[in-house]
Amino acid sequence: MKKITLIFGLISFALSACSSSVPVNVVRAPTIEMNNIETLAVNIFDLSGRKNLEYVDSTMIDKVVEMYDRNANLGYAFKRDFKRRHRYGLESALQARKKFKIVSNHKNAQAKVKGDLRLEIKDEGKWVERALSDGEKVNIYQVYRVVKVTVDFQVKHQNKIIGNGSVFKTATSSSENISQKAAIKNLADWENLSYQAIDKTHADVLKFIFPYTQTYQVKLEEGDDDDRVEEGAGIAEDGDWKKATSLWSEVIAEKSGEDLAAAQFNMGVYHEQKGQYSKAINWYKSSLSSYNLESASSGLGRVKAARADRQKINQSKPKTNHSKSKAKVNIHKQHDGKKWKKKQPKSQSIEAIDESEESSDPGVGF
Repeated sequence: MKKITLIFGLISFALSACSSSVPVNVVRAPTIEMNNIETLAVNIFDLSGRKNLEYVDSTMIDKVVEMYDRNANLGYAFKRDFKRRHRYGLESALQARKKFKIVSNHKNAQAKVKGDLRLEIKDEGKWVERALSDGEKVNIYQVYRVVKVTVDFQVKHQNKIIGNGSVFKTATSSSENISQKAAIKNLADWENLSYQAIDKTHADVLKFIFPYTQTYQVKLEEGDDDDRVEEGAGIAEDGDWKKATSLWSEVIAEKSGEDLAAAQFNMGVYHEQKGQYSKAINWYKSSLSSYNLESASSGLGRVKAARADRQKINQSKPKTNHSKSKAKVNIHKQHDGKKWKKKQPKSQSIEAIDESEESSDPGVGF
């Protein structure tokens, strides 16, 4: 009985591993609203940390280095806490987005970014036995250097905190050698690793301030006993959505139950990855009505959140001044002896956007 259960478990695992999935991109809204801010300054951050580095053969030179470090507060000792002021370097990343004017004089800035950096630097090493090609065994020293940086920041506007966040990144280096000293010496410099980790945090901090694109994989449904559902899923994974949706449309017209719900769900994914959220919601709702698939419920919540983000981003974009164009509307011109009024196209509200005109990329940034 146990053998049968194990066989069925292996078969189920193999089938799940072969499931088709497709990438879906969605533009997320930032959590900190800075719509009315034009000038921005970045303060120098406070940096603190603790390093615990490995070293061997403590000589007089090592002791002199530690003594110098302790007196000059440079932070080069092997084991100690350190503090300093650090220019975070976020200005270049902000300037590339071209939304704010970055100013060095903080008095002229409408908003300021300030924060703290915390570094944890640690070496971990061990001896391992390694067999050579001729069968001889030797001892190898393996050592890893890990630098973790945590950034806590806040944005202030008119002396009020309008948003804050926390991000962390790591940078690593590894080495091995039959000599412990050589293995440690070959590790990347801890300061260079620290700068690498700090630079990695910039992109995550910007996600709190600017819209950003998130990509995730959505598993397509394969239905119950209608091969066209699974076939369409495989074809969609290869990028041929036209053929895939044609197969699912046939199933929707002919089937009921789980096959119908699976085809409807996959149609929802098709419209979701195109950014046509209203159509995707309708398909997910239809799928839930047909068979109550758990994936359809997840898809419904996912698309509603994506649509809310899109609306938030659109609302935050600068509004065009139509005062001049409105004045022109009231000007009557003479044409063939008759007066006529120049018509202006009506601006659509976010709710009135035709789903057929929605794109998969409404635009990142401002």
